[in-house]
Amino acid sequence: MEAETTKGVLVFYAYSRSLLPCVMAMTERGLRVDDALRQERLAALTKEAVAIQAAVQPIVEPLQERLQERKLLWKRRVCKSCRNGSKKRLTCTACSGLGSATTFTLKLGSPRQLADICFNGLKLPRRSRKGKTTVDEEALKSLLPYDKSGFVAQALRFAKLSTMREIYERVGPGSDGLVRTVFNVAGTYTGRFSSSEAFYWPHSTNLQNLPAQEARREQLFAVREVFGPRSGCMYIYADLSQAEARVVAYLSEDAELIANWERDPWWDIHRHTAAQMFGIALSQVTPMERHVGKASHKINYGIGAKTLARDINDVADLTGRAVTIAECKQFIARIHKARPCLDQWWGRVQQHLEAKLPMVASHCGWECDFWPRFSYDGSLDPESLRAAIAWEPQHTVVHVLNEGMRMVYEQEKEAGWRLLFQGHDSILVEVPQERAPAAATRLKALLERPTIVNGHTLTIPVEVFVGERNWGELQRIL
Repeated sequence: MEAETTKGVLVFYAYSRSLLPCVMAMTERGLRVDDALRQERLAALTKEAVAIQAAVQPIVEPLQERLQERKLLWKRRVCKSCRNGSKKRLTCTACSGLGSATTFTLKLGSPRQLADICFNGLKLPRRSRKGKTTVDEEALKSLLPYDKSGFVAQALRFAKLSTMREIYERVGPGSDGLVRTVFNVAGTYTGRFSSSEAFYWPHSTNLQNLPAQEARREQLFAVREVFGPRSGCMYIYADLSQAEARVVAYLSEDAELIANWERDPWWDIHRHTAAQMFGIALSQVTPMERHVGKASHKINYGIGAKTLARDINDVADLTGRAVTIAECKQFIARIHKARPCLDQWWGRVQQHLEAKLPMVASHCGWECDFWPRFSYDGSLDPESLRAAIAWEPQHTVVHVLNEGMRMVYEQEKEAGWRLLFQGHDSILVEVPQERAPAAATRLKALLERPTIVNGHTLTIPVEVFVGERNWGELQRIL
């Protein structure tokens, strides 16, 4: 056992070391930031946040009397009766006067105020976690189907704006106009890179958690638009198409999905899932609805109805489709009924874990021992099972991408491009404009690497996009 562990460590060490040159190159080069545009977006986010505060005031004002009785909303005003200026509740703590209690200051960022308005004012179903009332993002999303006033939707919007403000502030450039990120080669158990800031780079941050362009097609949320190439250059963005979904199909031996992709390599499973989920024709699926279908891919890894509802409701303000947990349970049941191979695949993984054997990726020799947890009755911990199910598809995609990325870096001088960034299933390079068409074709060929999955040869197709202005405005060319 010790010899096997040592062998696994040595394999991982050699693999990680081979990636260090391209990782260090990406960190040193950074991404160029249009700071004027960044500042403009920050100002616009602040303006909209103020507008939302004003918009919800008419919703909350009729509830004021009920909320005053609870005495939960805090305010900082001088009492007109005794001039007491200390922090006080709706009634003055010094004289119990109501001179300053005619209005209250609404703060949508205050969890205490949100809870009071939602549960005591609007009488929405109470949400709790570990015995304590909560109004976190997940809780608010679950309240969307029950709220007819529109307050919850506005509160969620305010939270999204606050998050985007933090992101725009984080990507502020240094004196050289660049923002950097540090890639951690051993950052995850699947081998996927993680990203973080580092003390030795003053202007560095996590750049892998930027919102995807397809997730929210709004200008204020398109943070990738503040990153642009150098003068005379273009960005080339290469993305592995539906990578994990393809690997899952081969691992679970889903004959129908495999046949669809063999017939048409660009067959879109996410669009079909969205059509099935919303009960609409394939031609009627919007980009946002497709994004919801893409989020539903997590069903392959045992996602619960609660989490699925949260993901769908996250973009409900754009799709106009908020769902309940009960509706998600029904949809998950339909998926499992239509694809019994999923349960069979999970069963094989479970047997593997219960036998206390490591999960092995045969195509690269990696082993991952999960040390699964078991309940007092001997049953396998569900979280351990979900992690094991997700490991091999995610690791397979990571291996394909990293091997391709390494070759991209090794051919930099010959091809004329500069490797800048690696996302979860994609890479970003910079290339002189005159060399962009040839570079795009070559990049696609390097990343479309055949790999063995469950005894079958799988080649994941690569979509290639180019952009002259910035990372957010890209056009597909291959």
